[in-house]
Amino acid sequence: MRLYAVRKGHIPAAAMAAFGAIRDDVSAMAELDFSTRANCHALAHAFAEVRDDVVVVDGHFGARNTYHSWLMIGSALIDVHPVAGGSPYIVDTEGMLNPWNRIYVPDDSVAEKVDRGAVREVVGLIRDLRRR
Repeated sequence: MRLYAVRKGHIPAAAMAAFGAIRDDVSAMAELDFSTRANCHALAHAFAEVRDDVVVVDGHFGARNTYHSWLMIGSALIDVHPVAGGSPYIVDTEGMLNPWNRIYVPDDSVAEKVDRGAVREVVGLIRDLRRR
């Protein structure tokens, strides 16, 4: 299955390559029977732990009570587990007319709510996938 991603715009090739690898890992995980604890927070934090080219951001998606976590590579935002389901996607957050910075709102206090056990579980799963 080929997932959609923007192929033009301001997203650097390195960010697109990282997104491709992350998307492939998420797709491979979907084929496995893994814990429902693998939510957006666990996935984003786990990828930030196993990759040195992404940074995890915790905050809110849209409404202030919708806690969410995502990845950043420069101005490229990667949502590994979108709110309400769906496939991972990448968008560029540059530009004053860009809506993404109003939809994905950082809030450091959300990091306190992340289940570190679930993060460790997903890190192990990613490492197992890479050994195959």
